[in-house]
Amino acid sequence: MQGMICKESSFQLLNSCGLLRDHFPCTSCTESNGFEQPCYVELDAPEDNLPGQCLISSNPRHSTCSASHEVTRRLCPCTASGR
Repeated sequence: MQGMICKESSFQLLNSCGLLRDHFPCTSCTESNGFEQPCYVELDAPEDNLPGQCLISSNPRHSTCSASHEVTRRLCPCTASGR
């Protein structure tokens, strides 16, 4: 998104099963721990990656904008640059 930047301090606002379900087809929500969470695990992910689940971070303050995982999708806590 042009003119937008990821704001790491706002990941806590996205760390909600209800919010993730508004954007992804979560089959369930599970608390987990990872720098790329909160996130949605793709349906074609290997079984040990919990396909179809939304993962809620047990510590969203550890979430980073640069983190990623090849079988997940995330929402970006973006804000207009300069704000």
